[in-house]
Amino acid sequence: MRVVVLFNPVSGGGRGRVLAAEVSGALVARGHAVELIASEPGDASVWFGGKGAGVDVVAVVGGDGTVRSVAGVVADAKCAILHVPSGNENLFARGFGMSGVVTDVVAAVEHGAHGEVDMASVNGETMLLMASIGLDAEIVREVASRRGDSVSNWTYVRAALACVRRCSPPRCTVVVDGQDFVRDVSGWVVVANSPEYGGRVNPAPMAAMDDRKLDVVFFPASTSLGVLRWMNRCRRGRQMECAGFVHTVASRDIGISLAEPAIFQIDGDAGGAAETASSVNVSLLGKRLKVQLPPV
Repeated sequence: MRVVVLFNPVSGGGRGRVLAAEVSGALVARGHAVELIASEPGDASVWFGGKGAGVDVVAVVGGDGTVRSVAGVVADAKCAILHVPSGNENLFARGFGMSGVVTDVVAAVEHGAHGEVDMASVNGETMLLMASIGLDAEIVREVASRRGDSVSNWTYVRAALACVRRCSPPRCTVVVDGQDFVRDVSGWVVVANSPEYGGRVNPAPMAAMDDRKLDVVFFPASTSLGVLRWMNRCRRGRQMECAGFVHTVASRDIGISLAEPAIFQIDGDAGGAAETASSVNVSLLGKRLKVQLPPV
């Protein structure tokens, strides 16, 4: 098989580079044709475009941000993507039971089945997992502003403490497939393609990546402490039984208008180059991403 092992050179404080070399060596030893490529900042169609032609599997060694950065060009090349987790949360890998153990990666390449997942666009950027506006997006921006070579769970804890003190939930109007869902209410809004979320908070456990729909959930709150209470309920799987929780699904698009510009996040990365937006538009894309699933 022809395999690209694409790695984020800073993932896991440099562990991604080591893991990628190990995966590459193991695949070569099994007789596969392997190309080892380091990810670069910026548009993946510039530094990776064309390299997926004729490739069977792209094994992405890194976190969810690395997977998202190449998802569009991998989908266009019609090869399968396999996440080899070496980031902080690795939600894409978690959702499919993908492993960072070298022997498991080889087994997935050689014996894995193919699946397909939905993709979405958020203000023109690719989304695979989720997008949101609220406290979590502020935390993502805070982490990005402090980021060195890698992040840890403690980095997120410190960022959360800083954001709770200074941030307030945005006032939102949400329109789903042309119908009002939320009208001028403060809170936390999440558009989910996956049930997985950082810290196992999982605000939309009903979401599925292959149902050609996006799940939209809203948590009304007037303060950041109120959002934290919702996050705690989500982590315990209790949010759906609480008053105020609302959920719907979108088969086309979601438009989110904000009373004041706010930060949004996509798959755990700050959207729009960490700038604020007055509106966020999410659209389900027609193309889908082929996934190399671990063998059963």
